[in-house]
Amino acid sequence: TGTPPDIDITEYALTIDGNVDNPLSLSYEDILQYPTVTEVVLLICGGAFADNAEWTGVPVMTLLKQAGIKPQAGYVTFNSVDRYQHTMPLEEVKQDGVFLAHTVDGQILPPEHGYPVRLVVKGQNGNVWVKWVNHIAVY
Repeated sequence: TGTPPDIDITEYALTIDGNVDNPLSLSYEDILQYPTVTEVVLLICGGAFADNAEWTGVPVMTLLKQAGIKPQAGYVTFNSVDRYQHTMPLEEVKQDGVFLAHTVDGQILPPEHGYPVRLVVKGQNGNVWVKWVNHIAVY
């Protein structure tokens, strides 16, 4: 769901800020350099469809650890280029199966699936899987 925004990948940046010691601004190429996880995860979107696919991406905690999460942090908000957002407790973000996917079924994530990166949250419905992520705020 949602109309894919027109993203100029040469200007794209993923910003991580808020209650962190080292705010980050990562290009798409930067993101691709991080170690990845690959998991087959079922995406269910509000009864409209279900898609069991192999998703590959960077664990969110890998990025947050690099940014240096401050002790008072308790929540993480994932923001999209299209202004959609979803907030999760930090304890949920720490679980396995929470990552920023850049690949699905061995292919670069297509725009309709959230290119350049999409949040994957194993066990949660698609409304949690923010597409076109460009900002992660820790608070």
